[in-house]
Amino acid sequence: MGDSKASKKYSFDVYPLEVYEKHQSEVNLTSSYESYNLENKIFFSHNNYKSFTYFHILNKHIDLNDLESKNILEIGSGLFNFGTIVTKHLNSFSYYCVDLPDVALRGYLSAKENLDQDVHLFLPHQLEEFLNSEAKKKVIFLIPIQIDSLEINIDLFINHESFSEMNIQTVNDYLSKIKVRMIEDSYIYLVNRFSRLQ
Repeated sequence: MGDSKASKKYSFDVYPLEVYEKHQSEVNLTSSYESYNLENKIFFSHNNYKSFTYFHILNKHIDLNDLESKNILEIGSGLFNFGTIVTKHLNSFSYYCVDLPDVALRGYLSAKENLDQDVHLFLPHQLEEFLNSEAKKKVIFLIPIQIDSLEINIDLFINHESFSEMNIQTVNDYLSKIKVRMIEDSYIYLVNRFSRLQ
């Protein structure tokens, strides 16, 4: 953003240990995560746990019933870790995943392996089929250019971390395209830093 000191002005430069310990004492996230993994036969991974914590925060702040039979759009859905957790808690949804072509394919394959059998999956070239499908649970993996052809209302928009990998012009372009598709009382769930350092 042109300001080398921006992170000190606008973010938590240091996360104090006592704040972390206080948070951990207030939530029982570890046992919830272990139960989720056992029930769904999922092995631990850093990304999966991170997605689980993001879901825990979402679930704490909104009523998931508000998302039943609604449109969810996630930019940078990756291997669909977060989406997998969300969809296991809903009875009906249309979930739009947007990512680069090679990542969208890997996300599709991951979802095929980890989602319940009653979830219908679609690839980018099957957009029309997805839109006409009467399936109660459906997920489509799209590439960025396809956002322009989506004539939908978005009830929940998600981006976790990938905006911080993009230049600000690309981020703002995404946000302007999403803004016109958001409906009143819809949700936006963003988790981003100024840059994503590995």
